[in-house]
Amino acid sequence: MAKYSFIQNNFMNGRLSKRFQYRSDLKEYFQGCEVFKNYISGPMGGARRRPGTQHRQSNYDSGDVRPTVLPFIYSNNDAYLISMIQYKGTYASSVMLNNFLIIDREGNGQYVYDAGIYISSPYNELALENLDSDGWTYAQSADILYITHKSSEVRPIIIIRDRIKAADLALLTPWSTGTPYSLGTIRTDGLSERAYRCVLAHTSSTDLLTDVKNGYWIEIFGFYINRLGGVLNTEYSTFDARLDPVKVPYMRDNISGELLLELSVSSGAGTLTAYDSGGALVLDFFKTHGVIGASYRVNSAGNSFLCTVTSTSGASSVNVYVLPLTYATPPAFPYRTDDWAESSFSNYRGWPKTVGFYNGRLTWASTKHEPDSLFFSQINNYEFFMGKKLNQDTSTDVSGLLFFGPISDDDPFQKTLGSRDVNGITFIVPQFNLLVGTFDDEYIVSGTEAIFSNANSKAVTKTSYGSLNIRPVTLGDSVYFVTSDGKTIREFRYNETNGSYIAASITSLSDDFIYEGLSEDASTEYNNARIKQLTIEKTRNIIWVLTTDGRLFSLKIDRETNGLLSMSQHELGDPTGAIVYSMTVIPKQNEREELWLLVYRPHRTTAKFSYEKLKPDFNHKTLNPDSIEDIPWYMDAAEIRKVTTPLVGTNFAGFNHLENQTVDVIIDGVHIGEYEVESSGILQLVTERTINNYMLVGFRYTSKLKTMPLEAGGQFGTSLGSLKRTDEIIIRFLNSSSIDFGWKDDDLFTITHETDLYTGNVKRIFPSGVNRDAQVVIETDSPFPVEISGIVAKGVTYD
Repeated sequence: MAKYSFIQNNFMNGRLSKRFQYRSDLKEYFQGCEVFKNYISGPMGGARRRPGTQHRQSNYDSGDVRPTVLPFIYSNNDAYLISMIQYKGTYASSVMLNNFLIIDREGNGQYVYDAGIYISSPYNELALENLDSDGWTYAQSADILYITHKSSEVRPIIIIRDRIKAADLALLTPWSTGTPYSLGTIRTDGLSERAYRCVLAHTSSTDLLTDVKNGYWIEIFGFYINRLGGVLNTEYSTFDARLDPVKVPYMRDNISGELLLELSVSSGAGTLTAYDSGGALVLDFFKTHGVIGASYRVNSAGNSFLCTVTSTSGASSVNVYVLPLTYATPPAFPYRTDDWAESSFSNYRGWPKTVGFYNGRLTWASTKHEPDSLFFSQINNYEFFMGKKLNQDTSTDVSGLLFFGPISDDDPFQKTLGSRDVNGITFIVPQFNLLVGTFDDEYIVSGTEAIFSNANSKAVTKTSYGSLNIRPVTLGDSVYFVTSDGKTIREFRYNETNGSYIAASITSLSDDFIYEGLSEDASTEYNNARIKQLTIEKTRNIIWVLTTDGRLFSLKIDRETNGLLSMSQHELGDPTGAIVYSMTVIPKQNEREELWLLVYRPHRTTAKFSYEKLKPDFNHKTLNPDSIEDIPWYMDAAEIRKVTTPLVGTNFAGFNHLENQTVDVIIDGVHIGEYEVESSGILQLVTERTINNYMLVGFRYTSKLKTMPLEAGGQFGTSLGSLKRTDEIIIRFLNSSSIDFGWKDDDLFTITHETDLYTGNVKRIFPSGVNRDAQVVIETDSPFPVEISGIVAKGVTYD
């Protein structure tokens, strides 16, 4: 028999894999837990309860949409949250850009919302409802955001932040309930397509100027919304200079000469017909290649004709709109030639799956027919991808495109990765080199000279783990990506010691985290568990991980303390079960970044999707600080009501997102109990307590910490597996409220502090009896903060 005193004062490894059971030979065993739910390890190793979420807006009626949120960050105090929606019902062939959320435009916490903008799909045959909502990826340069989808089935979207001129106000089209403002019909007044803010129930654009305090447009700002490639209006008579199809990449010239195309007219509406070299009609070419929006460049001596497909026309022809680039005597029409090229991007060839920037070039990558190719724009001309100069521009700028003469290092170019197999590109990340992920390998694409160009570039395989089409995150010189199995996150970086790139797993300590919260009996859910999305808070070194079934995890990276990694599971408060659909991180001026979540809350009868943001940690010693802007926020989907005149027991309306639910209420830092919110969203507050500053209403959530089986040694070595009796426990708190503790999940005892937030040691008898694998469980659903600095357990080992 030996006395033992076990101490754990470091939780930096968070949740550990079940494979760590009894691995007391590893230091991580004493720095992690079996359960680490709704906690985040602190900078000194403590276990700190995560704050709650603030409800900001609700939208969408049911599960007939699969939304995602993207950030549009212009500056630290001028950022936008863009929600993209794929409808499965009424608007099944639309992508919806909805709820442009303007975050802290003036640095004063003002938030405004948009009623909704729909962008019609360019192709009716696309079943956008079948797209993965997590498949969108994006890249931003200054005030331009480029968005594309991993399916290769959706034409990329370009969003440009632009200040609206006062003269343009008359062109605004107000929103009316149930009727989307469609951008399918493009204006022909010379202005580019714009998505203006439109307001529910408003009937005049002047309302946008007068109704500025009800959560709508505060300044007159707008967005251009364009689609990559092709013509922009229904008449096919006007091209936007930004999207002129002459500037998109073309896949190939008709080198073999076996297929000829005949163009019926020199300009305007016409037809394009396919023939073989013997003059016979080719009946199958346009069945696949003749998709609407595809472009063909037909050449003659000194002339080029840009043909954009507008509709099909029989088995061997398509209807086209022809834009002539004629600088010599045009040929006679109809004109048949083997000198033609097909656009690299189309419904048939596919659209780019990913996008990024490198060395002054916009870079698209991986289409359906060229999955292992990168398309680089002209330097500092992001929409110019013409890889080959027109015939008339071989020496001088005849066409006026400013793209002429001999091959230049500035020219656009296409690069195909060399690999053993066709290796689809999954991500591109610019650093000193361009880091490229594929399904099988990880590459470095780099320049060999001062200018990165077609002649001065090379692609070299560095590691071979493979990745999914999930947008990676970066921190310093590291890139974090999801592996091909969808269950592991690896860190791709240059290792000075090895003198090469490595891609080590950062989830190895918690390699089974993807199954946390799932029952092994639910075999389908268990087998299909995958990572869906990553985002990162760089100020706190936290990677947020979202799974395909809506479970949320955090992975804290601490490079300053030997690269310690802390995995945590986060369950949002909601008795009906909240599901996180999407997430992103938005910077905030002079403060840490904000994690924004798009949460599906089943209890709602309408508007089931909730935009919520994670609140900051509470760093005060009292629950009612001097500043009302810095209150303890430890409830989810919570809303605050501030008062200027003291109130006593009254009805509060507007809690519709909590309808028919039991909620907790805090008044000026005091928890006054649980209340029911009526179906109408009214909270009947029956209390004699006066509200002097604020009332906070939301869902409570449970935070739980469970240590690994205690190991403090015995008389003859390890105490693991030996009978032991734990007699007392000492818990060190830092600014914490009450908790429950015990040695079994279903047999807990309460520690209540004499002050609201307590700092210091609490000693209690630990009634575990005699057992072989004693553990310490600490749990709380209190709507207040908890931070555990350390745990000491004392007892006897019978060995």
